[in-house]
Amino acid sequence: MEHRKLKISNKEIEKIAEFISDSVQGYIMKKVPKKEILDFQINVDVKHGKTLDINVDAELYLNPISRHDPKTIIDNAIKHVYKEIDKYVRKHGFEEI
Repeated sequence: MEHRKLKISNKEIEKIAEFISDSVQGYIMKKVPKKEILDFQINVDVKHGKTLDINVDAELYLNPISRHDPKTIIDNAIKHVYKEIDKYVRKHGFEEI
């Protein structure tokens, strides 16, 4: 989970959650051939109070013949998305408080 102090609207929170979900999905699709993916779930929880709290949880189910480790793919996707969040926040000019 990441905590950031930002001035942000509810509509912007929705955009951030969508960006996060799309980023995780994009990362997975780049790393694993589509034919090996049986299913995946991405849950994004973004709360704004005194800080912007972001929690990302994902599950990936692969074909048993896949050589990829789903846990490693998910862990790396989540690490990647937290880096991307920083870029997204800077790019869209959200004001830190």
